Amino acid sequence: MNLKQGIIIICLLLVLPLYGQSLSDYNPIWNTPSQGSHESMPCGGGSIGMNVWVENGELYFYFSRSGTFDANNGFLKGGRVKIHLTPNPFESGDFRQELKLEDGYIEITAGKEKSIIEIWADVFHPVIHVDVKGSRKTDIEVSYESWRYKNRLLRKDESHFNSYKGNPPEVCLQRRIQLVL
Repeated sequence: MNLKQGIIIICLLLVLPLYGQSLSDYNPIWNTPSQGSHESMPCGGGSIGMNVWVENGELYFYFSRSGTFDANNGFLKGGRVKIHLTPNPFESGDFRQELKLEDGYIEITAGKEKSIIEIWADVFHPVIHVDVKGSRKTDIEVSYESWRYKNRLLRKDESHFNSYKGNPPEVCLQRRIQLVL
């Protein structure tokens, strides 16, 4: 979701009660999987945020938490989770991904037998739920993928999201954390 789409959703939330329409009339619905993370659907609750998408037969989501900043004051994602289902419901042509605005979760329906995947964040605990339902036994393989495995200098165009505002440092900033027990 880009800034323009976010502003439109906020405006709808403010205006809809005046016209007696239901928020569910405006649920975003996708009928095809994404081409990549740039086509992800936002979801969250409490201090947890996610970007959810299906790409090449796999379910992915980035996750973040309020206040997760790095040494460069950049707001970070905690990583990416990849979910592979066997049998894979995304291999058939049937696909639907819907953000249920009123209830705050994403529902993905896929496959000839209509497997249903629900993803949501617990607003009272820092927990992400992924619930898979189907008429057949399904094996689920979950893997975590970290994107930050080595230090790297920021490029000029990457420093607009942090406090450097286009003027990144010429060295990697690192903080050493000492754990005292």
